Amino acid sequence: MWTPDEAAQELLAVLPFLNRLVANELRQETGEDTTMPQFRVLMHLSESSHTLSELARKRRVSLQAAGELVQALITKG
Repeated sequence: MWTPDEAAQELLAVLPFLNRLVANELRQETGEDTTMPQFRVLMHLSESSHTLSELARKRRVSLQAAGELVQALITKG
């Protein structure tokens, strides 16, 4: 049985691998040029409608950064 610290260390060791795995799946599903932040915005929007302010708050980014993410998605179609 692992201590909480050992479990945390093990989890941190596999996170880069999991991130690469998810990123590869994302590229296969949405195209090579979709970024992880754009995908996350799409996931929020798939749940329900959101204002730009709500998306910025959920993504913990500035209103301008959220606007740029949304504009990039609009441009992609």
